[in-house]
Amino acid sequence: MDKFSYALVKCAVEVFGCRGPVWETGSYRVEGQEEYGDLRTLFPGVEYVGCDIRQGPLVDRIEDITALSGGDASVGTLISLNTLEHVFGIWKGFAEIARVVSDDGMAILNVPFYFKVHDYPGDYWRITPEGMAEATEAFPWRIVGSVGWETTPTTVFSVGFKKAPDDLEEKFGRFIARLEKEGPERPGPWKILKARLGYHTLGKRPFRNILHAGDVRAHLVTP
Repeated sequence: MDKFSYALVKCAVEVFGCRGPVWETGSYRVEGQEEYGDLRTLFPGVEYVGCDIRQGPLVDRIEDITALSGGDASVGTLISLNTLEHVFGIWKGFAEIARVVSDDGMAILNVPFYFKVHDYPGDYWRITPEGMAEATEAFPWRIVGSVGWETTPTTVFSVGFKKAPDDLEEKFGRFIARLEKEGPERPGPWKILKARLGYHTLGKRPFRNILHAGDVRAHLVTP
């Protein structure tokens, strides 16, 4: 869990509301994630189920995202943050997400793109914004976006709906405005200054991810 992932869920719920029950796949929290670790506080009074393939902090139920135990259209809001890159059968994971989300439900997903290889149980995939748009096509109305420099974004995300929310275009604008304000991890002024100096003296490539860390790009996909 990181600041952007938490803000992604928070802004989506504030703008679009939510349906229960809420399932979070990949809910296991490692040490050091306490500040942004628990999403349950964003869903007061709503049934919330933390799911992961291993038992641990914030895990209520052992689940395999490629074979979820929920029935068809049984989940109101499904959240999967920084998880699908660890799923070797990733297409099965996307299919299961689409299967269990209700017709009036919402799926909130993100994956890292420009990030180190990391653990548990392995790190198999990176998905571009175009890839995310294709992988979530079971949600005819969906927001697809990225954070960071355009060609090496740090994160790719999607918020998908099987049924279009009322005033979707207006809500899309509000959602992105909030996400731009609350989401990205922006470097401090000293780091920015050093990056600008390096940008002009050593070349753009090593420093553009720092200078563009707060950029949020997103578009609305409709049928």
